[in-house]
Formats: sequence, C-alpha cells, structure tokens
Amino acid sequence: MNYGTSQEPIRTLKPWHLGLLMFAFYLFWSGYFTELSFATQIVFNFAIFYPAGFMAGYFSARSRLRDVFLTGFLFNCLTYGLAFVGGQSIEIGYVGVDFISMCLWIYTGILVGKRAVR
Repeated sequence: MNYGTSQEPIRTLKPWHLGLLMFAFYLFWSGYFTELSFATQIVFNFAIFYPAGFMAGYFSARSRLRDVFLTGFLFNCLTYGLAFVGGQSIEIGYVGVDFISMCLWIYTGILVGKRAVR
C-alpha cells in the first residue's frame, strides 16, 4: 500500500470507479429528466458528472485527473451509441451541449473537490 508523508494511505480513484459512479447516477436520475431540452440536459449532466469530478478532485493525490475527462467522454459516447442502436433519434445540438456541459461540470467538480481537501 502506498503511504504519503504522514504515513496515511494515499487514496486513489480508479477510472472504473468513476465509470461505475457515473452509471449509478445515470440510472438513478434518468427517470427524473425525461423532458428533452437544453436546460434539462445541462441539469442532468450536473447530476451525473459533477459528483464524479468532485470525487476525482477530492482524491487527486494520486488519481490522474485526465482519467475523469476520458471516462466522462467514453461514458457519453457509450450512452449515445446505445441510444443509436436502440433506435432513438439523436439531435446533434443536444450532443454538443452534452459534451460541453460535461467538461464544465467535471472541471467545476474537480476544483471544488480540491478545495474541499484543503
């Protein structure tokens, strides 16, 4: 086990932990956000990606923060891929808002998580 300077274990957060966290929040919140609008998409992304960014920022002693963005990107691509295969109609404008707000919420969560540690 890795130890820091104070002989406490260094907490790390693996990318699959983040994916599992995002998936759990997706399953929980997907029933509440059924209306298709830009505002709903932004709030839904807050509910999914902000907690993952916060956890990554909080445990960033050894976690690589780019893994959070990569995990979020792969999670979004997977959900859009599954929606496409399932026959859902996908509007390109919502995809753009989705990816931009995802990056903003993850980055905000990382900043707040780092600040919470101090």
